[in-house]
Amino acid sequence: MKRNGFTLIDLVVIIFITTNLAAVLYPVFSKAKNQASQTTCISNLKQLGVAFSQYCQDNNGRLPPYETGYGTNHAEIWAQIMMPYLGKGTNTSGNWWTWPLVGATYWRCPSAPSPTYSGGYPSLNFWTIGINYPLVFRVPVLAPGSSSAILSKLPSTTFLAGDCNGLAAYYALIYSPGLIYSSQYPSGYSSFALIADTDGDGIPDTCGPCNQGGSYEYQYNGLAFRHNGGANFLMADGSVKWVSKSDWLSDKNGIWGEDRNGANF
Repeated sequence: MKRNGFTLIDLVVIIFITTNLAAVLYPVFSKAKNQASQTTCISNLKQLGVAFSQYCQDNNGRLPPYETGYGTNHAEIWAQIMMPYLGKGTNTSGNWWTWPLVGATYWRCPSAPSPTYSGGYPSLNFWTIGINYPLVFRVPVLAPGSSSAILSKLPSTTFLAGDCNGLAAYYALIYSPGLIYSSQYPSGYSSFALIADTDGDGIPDTCGPCNQGGSYEYQYNGLAFRHNGGANFLMADGSVKWVSKSDWLSDKNGIWGEDRNGANF
């Protein structure tokens, strides 16, 4: 008599084969997804590089300030300033975290966690793109006579922007670990040097001022290694490079930028 359907052994074999196929294919699909996310970020950073170049053409070669109008109700940070150069509007109605903002409400990294909110206010994972502060981008209001760098004078290996870890408020930046002299600091010097080992591998990776409430929330000086153990960076020559965690921590090829000893760039 002809038998229809599966036996228990047939089902066990099918489940076994399916499970093993899933185990083999999941890393492949996961890697492909991560690669697609990284490609999106690279494209966004390249376009940001073009926008920075256009801004410089309109402003005597200088990059935008990190922030204008510091401490006032009319302050704009670079992520707002650059929106018109990306063909987007500058609507500032409602709460600031709903405005068009580079790397936050616009061009978010697909690999970044969703923002978290506390009391209706964004607290973590808000920004996904940060700029090189303060060796390249500065706050002139805090340091009269100082300004952001002239793009054409920067070494090509200096990073302008990269993946950031997204604290809210106005932390769309990555602190350069170099020793920095500037009149904007009371002592004249502010070191964002890597002095704390926050990931337990025995290598200093985070600066002292990055310690927020004893928890070092601004780990890696604000940099996020979201892409295969490294981060994407927009360089001063307009190229975009993936840099490993170890290479960034060791300032390979001078990626942090040069300490210009307080000069007005």
